[in-house]
Amino acid sequence: MKKILTLLIASLMLFTVFATGCVTHEDGGTVVGDPTPFEMVEGVHYSQEFDSEDASNRAFNSDIFYRNDVYFTCADPFVFRCEDVDDVENYGTYFLWGTTGVGVFNCFASKDLVSWTPKNGAYCWATDGWQQSNCWAPEVIWDPHANPEDYGIEDDGVGKGVYFIFCSASPHKSIEIKNRNDMVLDLGVSANPFGPYYTYNGPELGATINGVNYGEEANFATLTAYADDYKNGTHTGYVGRKGDVVSNDDPWWNAPAAMASMSYQWENRDLAGEIGPDGKIVNPAAKYMVIDEGSSWYTCIDPTPFLDYNEMVEKTDGVNTWEEPKKYLFFTRDQTILTGLSGIDGEEAFRGTCVYACEMVNNDWAQVDYSSLTRITRTNYNFTSQVAADDYVADAKAFDASNFSQGHQEIAPDQDETVYNANGRYTLKKNDVEIHITGGSGGINEGSQMWYNPETGLYYLALSIGSYTNNTYTVQMAVSYNAMGPYRKLELKEGGLVISTDNGKAMDNVTGPGHHTFYQCGDELLIFYHRHLDLKVSGSNRGYCVDRVQWVKNSDGLTVMHVNGPTTSLQPRLYGTGQTKYDIISDEATVTTNATTCNDASLLNDNVIQIHSEDVVPHIKPFKFEDDNIVITMTFEDYRTLVGLQIYNSKYEEASFMQIDRIEFDAKINDKEGVVFIKDLQMDWAHSYFETGMSIRAASAANAVFEEMLVKEVRIYVTNANKVEGYFGYVEIPEIYLIGLPNA
Repeated sequence: MKKILTLLIASLMLFTVFATGCVTHEDGGTVVGDPTPFEMVEGVHYSQEFDSEDASNRAFNSDIFYRNDVYFTCADPFVFRCEDVDDVENYGTYFLWGTTGVGVFNCFASKDLVSWTPKNGAYCWATDGWQQSNCWAPEVIWDPHANPEDYGIEDDGVGKGVYFIFCSASPHKSIEIKNRNDMVLDLGVSANPFGPYYTYNGPELGATINGVNYGEEANFATLTAYADDYKNGTHTGYVGRKGDVVSNDDPWWNAPAAMASMSYQWENRDLAGEIGPDGKIVNPAAKYMVIDEGSSWYTCIDPTPFLDYNEMVEKTDGVNTWEEPKKYLFFTRDQTILTGLSGIDGEEAFRGTCVYACEMVNNDWAQVDYSSLTRITRTNYNFTSQVAADDYVADAKAFDASNFSQGHQEIAPDQDETVYNANGRYTLKKNDVEIHITGGSGGINEGSQMWYNPETGLYYLALSIGSYTNNTYTVQMAVSYNAMGPYRKLELKEGGLVISTDNGKAMDNVTGPGHHTFYQCGDELLIFYHRHLDLKVSGSNRGYCVDRVQWVKNSDGLTVMHVNGPTTSLQPRLYGTGQTKYDIISDEATVTTNATTCNDASLLNDNVIQIHSEDVVPHIKPFKFEDDNIVITMTFEDYRTLVGLQIYNSKYEEASFMQIDRIEFDAKINDKEGVVFIKDLQMDWAHSYFETGMSIRAASAANAVFEEMLVKEVRIYVTNANKVEGYFGYVEIPEIYLIGLPNA
């Protein structure tokens, strides 16, 4: 606790900045400039960006920073930007959707991803519709080529194309269903990004399997494995189209077709990738199945559309021809329990909640190709089956990494050494990812999001695991060489942890981060996620947060995601929104240090902040030095305009710096060159320590903001005060942000 006592005294000091001429300062070196010292007073010319008199109300400059202060309830956040240039009013506006109510989804609009204006009642169910409750997890996507009239909506004449909203809901009591809590996927359409959206009940083209449409009640009752049960009344799981006439009480998601497709694939798995009984190719992924996945009710949540720009499809409207990315729908099969059933690998074959994917008929968001349904994940396992693992290894070996700037030909440990079992395949190892899961929540894979990285050639599937009501909720990563898999869940040491509270450990400022969205904002990839509003109660009340995502190399050379979060501290405002002129420009500087005992100084400006312990994510390391005191130098090729900086501290008190002794700027002010000083820059300790006072919150920094100043070099002086009993003997600095004007 030595630092708290020292800093309570230091926080009372007045910080002074000098511009000097012909002066030799105490650490050596002479700078020529204006001989008149210039004193900058905190709150006038220089600020640490917090109100030192009121620790509960930390004010900050919103032109430079943002902070994840959760002001409104919004679980399962989804964010997209209106890209329709013809829609003058909405173009460039971000829209936020989330699980906000029953029977209606609220929508929020923003230009900066921080300040939001409500757009209420964007999607309302029809009064005679099939939906009853559990209105969850909406996601919206725009198809610029879709004709509104083809989807039963009027063209408002404002922009072009159609907006599709995917979500899930429980059917109304009037619909024959076994369990009131069972859910199906829902689809709404609109000509406007924020609605109003209307339930889609158009014709269905994708339910034909083995030559018949299982969505029609008559076919389902006579041609499925449930025919006898349906006839004698013991089967009550039917939800789907009721004949040729489509009405509002027909759910868009055709559960019988989904069930029939999976059973058909299971029965014909030996013909996977070949012509089946219906004269069409059986889903190649059928060979990955270890059990009849269509033998139970098909309840679904968390739909997420994905555009694969790596695979383009040619389309025509009879007049115009164009290319567009291939369309996929990923979703979660929720709480499906088929216990006590052994699959072909001898293990209990199916447990919990898993991620599925499918293609779209004619590349149309309204038409599901049920014959392509594929299970993507298996809870507690790295792969869905041994055959999937074999194919993944084959894909990895065939992958030409030289075609991609960050490509990686993956040969995972031990996978070259085949161990044969009774099935002639190597034994599939259980998932070694050390995600902390308690209370039986290990059976959850949900809230998935897809991302393709053209620099690596890999598909990244991030999904939430654990229970959303407590601190076990975490986002985990899986990778594949193809959009539809097979996928491999990354182990913890490989970067399998996307965002969490340090692998499920207790944090006093964040609990339950998960169910996320990725969005490319300018040159930055962002993650939007929710966390609990009440840290002590946790539960269902959750709010929206946003942090930066970085691409990093893990210890095996595989490029993976790293999130600089979850954060509750000040972070540089998001330049890509176009709502601030300031950006992080420290990565354009050359970093050196006079330290003699340290690791790589380039860790100081790689834009990566250590959030998790090295035993959790070993490839993310902070800059570390053992010298008594050092100078860090950051040099630009030419003068750059700076307005602030952030020097991030270690997440461990035992490795933290007490203060930044001095910061020197080689500056040009009013065309005169000189040196500007900041002395004894403090941390905002009241906002950086855990409530227990025994550890520092990750991503906490010493901040300084000043009037715009031309700077060519920055020198940062740091003392190692950790060579005392109980401390580590070294200082860690995860990152230094210099914030200013980017080059044109």
